[in-house]
Amino acid sequence: MNKKLPNIILLGAPGSGKGTVAAKLAEELGYLHYSTGQMFREFSSGESELSIKIKNLMSSGKLIDDDTTNEMIATYIKKALDTHQPFILDGYPRTTNQAKFLAKICDIDLVICINIDQDDLIKRITGRVFCPNCDMIYNTFFKKPLHEGFCDKCNTPLVSRKDDNKETIITRLKVYNELTKPLITFYEAKNKLVNVFADNKSNHVFGDIKKLIEK
Repeated sequence: MNKKLPNIILLGAPGSGKGTVAAKLAEELGYLHYSTGQMFREFSSGESELSIKIKNLMSSGKLIDDDTTNEMIATYIKKALDTHQPFILDGYPRTTNQAKFLAKICDIDLVICINIDQDDLIKRITGRVFCPNCDMIYNTFFKKPLHEGFCDKCNTPLVSRKDDNKETIITRLKVYNELTKPLITFYEAKNKLVNVFADNKSNHVFGDIKKLIEK
């Protein structure tokens, strides 16, 4: 692609696949993929005053406030702008306050919201198991291993995350929906939001999003 790639925000509930899509776009199109979770882990390993603050907040289990999050994000955005590299934001902004801050420091060209049926989403997460040895990921509903409970690649017993249960994901979805509705309204008003619909029967989401970018 010769034309300038748009700077993108990916919105989507936990388990919607936005991280996977962002990673593919980074690999195929050369995007910088900024995942909030990864940025927090990376930044907290530093020795700056902000890094130490984030490290302390994370270790105490407290939520990281908007101002701290914004300050961290700004350092990454500056790097992208200085090097003229297009970027994808995955997990940020989470609030309209964060979105307003972001609008002050850079232009966002496209906001893509990945939508998926809640029942399918719950199955994606509650059925998720992985290999602790080689990191292969399976799903007991949609991508079963050949031998139940064991990795196809290395035959290691599969495990699941403790928080991949129905009660936890319903709570996480409730929080996500409460936070995201104002964001959707915010970006709809700016004519930047596009909805993409996902399911568990095909792998069309990446193709749909790639077409949006190519337009």
